[in-house]
Amino acid sequence: MRPVAALLGPTASGKSAVAMEIARQAGAEIISVDSMQV
Repeated sequence: MRPVAALLGPTASGKSAVAMEIARQAGAEIISVDSMQV
């Protein structure tokens, strides 16, 4: 089983950009759960 990481922060703080870079470097997937979209 692979580790799970959560990236939290306020709106428009750059979380998506950081997550995309981490995922690119680690060969990981991103699961986006935005309370405004759910």
